[in-house]
Amino acid sequence: MVYSLLAIFGYFLYGFGPSVPLLRDDLGVSRAVGALHATAMSVGAVTGGLIGERVVAAIGRRGSLWAGTGLLCVGVVGLCAVRFLGVTLVAAALCSFAGTLILNGVNATLMDRHHRAGPAAITEANAGAGLAGILAPLVVGGAVAVGLGWRAGLLVTLLLAGVAALVFHGVRVPEATEIDPADHPEGVRSLSRQFWLTWALVVCVVGVEFCLSLWSSDLLHTRTGLTQGAATAGFSAVLVGLTVSRFIGGRVAVRREADWILAATRVSLAAGIASGCAPFLLGFAADRVGTHTAFLIVPALIVAAMALLAVSHPGLPRGARRPAPAPAEWPGAA
Repeated sequence: MVYSLLAIFGYFLYGFGPSVPLLRDDLGVSRAVGALHATAMSVGAVTGGLIGERVVAAIGRRGSLWAGTGLLCVGVVGLCAVRFLGVTLVAAALCSFAGTLILNGVNATLMDRHHRAGPAAITEANAGAGLAGILAPLVVGGAVAVGLGWRAGLLVTLLLAGVAALVFHGVRVPEATEIDPADHPEGVRSLSRQFWLTWALVVCVVGVEFCLSLWSSDLLHTRTGLTQGAATAGFSAVLVGLTVSRFIGGRVAVRREADWILAATRVSLAAGIASGCAPFLLGFAADRVGTHTAFLIVPALIVAAMALLAVSHPGLPRGARRPAPAPAEWPGAA
């Protein structure tokens, strides 16, 4: 169930990204203004991170998973039904907020169920979302090509959510439990220089992903002469590489301790900053120098990420293992 719900969000996320240039054309706004949808999604994600624990406390983990799925559907309807910038920005933020509820519920549920293998299960869940994401640009692009428009492809999200509700409505998930502060007398430790270097690396690579998500179809359309439908579908090539890397990451994650994989709250902040800022900067530059030249931001981010990787080191030697935490420690995750 949780793999499926995350895959539904993945379908939306990777279907909406390459749809932004088409939405921008419909709204008659600049690339920079169109990229504000990514910024709105960043705001939604950060908001979800801040209040997600309270949502879980109020309605339970299972409730938050299905609430997130329902809110995602509401957001998609808002994006597709109303052609007004203010509404589409709010709808984008709502979709991202909903996705954060889903993602947090998926991560916590998989950790509770699989314990030491939890990080691998989380990575595989993201790979499954990537597989769904590969289909999304193809469906959206196909809908554009046959004259139905990008909205028809994005509305498939509602169909997928409806099927999931019918199939999994009776499935229960392990609920969160309170953490006893006495179990963690050392409190929160300060994070090392290595962590912050890696944090900055995350900003760079997530920035690359979201720049590609929002603007690669526009680049294909303007530079190669592909139709908008074909250019949108072409984004699937990016997702193939992303999905393969996540499947490989699942194997790597089995060999690492859970807290090495999840420095999660601060890493989520890095992802939020990158997803909100990088596509906007590319769109802002594209309005002035063209999409092709503005895309130099992407290799610049890649070079910066490689430099950060070169000067940072993992917290554990390659292949090292630490003892797995007791299962009782994990249910506290929201």
